[in-house]
Amino acid sequence: KNGIADEMINQVIDVHTVSVLPEVRRKLGLPPDSFIVPSDVHDYLIDTGLLSTSQFVGVCGGSILDDDHIEQFKSTLLLLNDERERKRLRGKRLGATFFFAGHVIAFHL
Repeated sequence: KNGIADEMINQVIDVHTVSVLPEVRRKLGLPPDSFIVPSDVHDYLIDTGLLSTSQFVGVCGGSILDDDHIEQFKSTLLLLNDERERKRLRGKRLGATFFFAGHVIAFHL
């Protein structure tokens, strides 16, 4: 089995991600409960070395309750419109950053 162990993924989600949003807000000088633009979070993850720009696959936004948005989400997740990306990512795990308030989903490998 290749890739990151499930236990490590769970630890990152359960332990490490809780510090990201407060740190982004602090860096931007924002109040503790303020809205954060998703691209600011990506910039933070790239600046700290937690995410590489080469890992970016795609992004889709809109209301998660809208059928068109769900279709865009599925198309992006399955890479339906990009044979080259499907070949590049074959066998790799695909993760997503889901920003609930803004209904933005960004995909990474």
